[in-house]
Amino acid sequence: MKARYLHGLVKSVQICQNRIQMNSPALSQIQSLHDQVNAILTSDPKVPVVMPARTLHAYRWLEVFSDPQEYERGAQTVQEYLNILSTPEFQKKIFQKRIRVALENNGYLYHVRPVGNELDIHIHAAFSGAPSPVIQALASASMGSRKKTSIRIIQEYSHSDHFQALETRLKQPIVKSAVNVNGNAHNLLDSFQRVNQRFFDGKLDQPNLVWMPRATFKCMGRYQQKADILAISPTLDNANVPTEVFDFVMYHELLHKMLSIRKVNGRNYAHTAEFRRLEKMYPKSVEINTWMNEYLASLTPKITPTPTRKQLHRKGT
Repeated sequence: MKARYLHGLVKSVQICQNRIQMNSPALSQIQSLHDQVNAILTSDPKVPVVMPARTLHAYRWLEVFSDPQEYERGAQTVQEYLNILSTPEFQKKIFQKRIRVALENNGYLYHVRPVGNELDIHIHAAFSGAPSPVIQALASASMGSRKKTSIRIIQEYSHSDHFQALETRLKQPIVKSAVNVNGNAHNLLDSFQRVNQRFFDGKLDQPNLVWMPRATFKCMGRYQQKADILAISPTLDNANVPTEVFDFVMYHELLHKMLSIRKVNGRNYAHTAEFRRLEKMYPKSVEINTWMNEYLASLTPKITPTPTRKQLHRKGT
């Protein structure tokens, strides 16, 4: 029931997103759907919620815009955008097409898709409440303008505190306080406390510690900076995995928390030279990496490749 309902949530939110400029009727629908989803999520507080990214983003969109003030800001942003497109300068580019504008929680800043005699315009929901010059730049860029000024204004605003804060709310994973940190052989909290005390003088704040939803064979850990979530693969929750190996993975992810992500020329770098230097300071790090590679290789099923026709011919088969 829960999985089926949450799966249908995405389609419902798409309808709501396209109605955000309709004022109170749409707000009531958003609030009603948000209440229904919350009732499902809280039906069993002991079970951690694991949502596909698209469903999670739809839920966060509902959560943000069920707030009347945030909804009003979003509606004003959409209306201002439409007002700009109604000016003679833009009407020449639109050619009497019908415009549909939606604030969406997606992976791009803006996106325009022509559908018959309509233009579907999708703007990232974190632009809700953006100042007029930013909305003007969005309108210009989304209508095909290549002015560097517009692109620069959009990019600079996407790195602003307001945009980043709203985007964090829109992408925040769901982590329940009742998530069980105790595994069959290892405990996430115990490992964090050991590593924090030994290598960070106990100065790191405890992140949200969770087990990954399924066993993995390449990525043993992951740290999500914005949500402050540190996840460890249940592949390591095995009595055959020594504590020092488990703690090494915890140490690796906590280094990401401490050092954050370094941005160079627009690209993100997590495993910097400083990161590698500190990683090697973990005792027996080389031996541990070797052990872990052998351990994972022993778990990965061996697949015999199917011989080609040429190989079969050579064997006389």
